[in-house]
Formats: sequence, C-alpha cells, structure tokens
Amino acid sequence: GGFSLPAIEEGFDAWLKGQLEASPADPKDTDEFRYMSFSEAPPFTGKHKSLMREVLTPELFDKLKGVRSSKGYTLSNGMQAGVVRPHLGVGFTAGDEECFELFK
Repeated sequence: GGFSLPAIEEGFDAWLKGQLEASPADPKDTDEFRYMSFSEAPPFTGKHKSLMREVLTPELFDKLKGVRSSKGYTLSNGMQAGVVRPHLGVGFTAGDEECFELFK
C-alpha cells in the first residue's frame, strides 16, 4: 500500500514528484493519501482533459494561491484531483460551499 503518484508523462511526473516532496505534512495525510501544496500552476499535458487545464493560468494561480476557506480548504486542495488524475476529467473540486465564491 501507501501513497504513490501515477505515471502521466515523464516531464510532468518529475514536476509532480518535486511538488509532492516540497509539500509540507498535512494533519489529514494518511498512508494512502497525501495532500499537496502546489507552488506554481501545473504544466498541464495533453492528457489533462478538464476545463481547469484551460482556465488555470499562472496569473490566476498566483491570485488565488493564498486563498483559504473558513474550513481551511485551499486552491491546492481543489486542484489536486484534476492535476494528479487527468484521465478522470475532474478539474477543480470544491471542499465546501464557500469555495464556490472564493475560487471563481
């Protein structure tokens, strides 16, 4: 078991591994799941199918990277599913109702 990153594309995989290694521990981390804190907008690949790939520019990332909902949900939390699992077509996930306003 244990948490591992999927293989997507070589250059992207190296970027993603670096982001994971630089991410601070999160109290919600488990053996099967690690929360990541992204330091920059992802270098999306052709395998990323979500709308997030089209709208999450470096400028938008920089604008929202410090935003946190009152329950502690961050931009990185919302991005993680769409970044790590591009084949699912899931983009940004809202952690709570407040996220729909904070991250629009």
